[in-house]
Amino acid sequence: MADQFKSRPPCVSHIVYEVHVRTGPESECKQEKKSVSAQKTLLLIEDEEMLLDVMGALLKKLDYKVLEARTGQEAVELAETFEGAIDLAILDMQLPDMSGEAVFPLIVKSRPRVKVILTSGHNMNRPARETLDAGAKAFIQKPTSFAVLKETLNRVIQEG
Repeated sequence: MADQFKSRPPCVSHIVYEVHVRTGPESECKQEKKSVSAQKTLLLIEDEEMLLDVMGALLKKLDYKVLEARTGQEAVELAETFEGAIDLAILDMQLPDMSGEAVFPLIVKSRPRVKVILTSGHNMNRPARETLDAGAKAFIQKPTSFAVLKETLNRVIQEG
């Protein structure tokens, strides 16, 4: 499993990602796979292609069914049209077409039970605090460790 991924701010022409893989006995890997994420569908909303790929792969390793959206509009359309349940969403606060603050209520309107985790490469700012006040469940600052991502997902799921 990857322990950490990093990205540089969008104004930098190169994006660097580090993925560290922990190896261990097969029984440890199987044991780790059994988690609260089994059978959960997660909407991953991220405009950085590499980060979308890395996070999507990590989430799939945790047994999430991952739906991917690269823009706010794509996320809203998926929330409105996907026929199954969407249990969780990881929402980047800065998307190319709209802010996470604007996307959040549109997703919740069509999916009132979805639990939303906010992400940003910046410190928690006013829009993130206001979105948390409006009902988002957690905030993760990028880059983050795999352990923090997994712990946050598990905590949000278990909160009910």
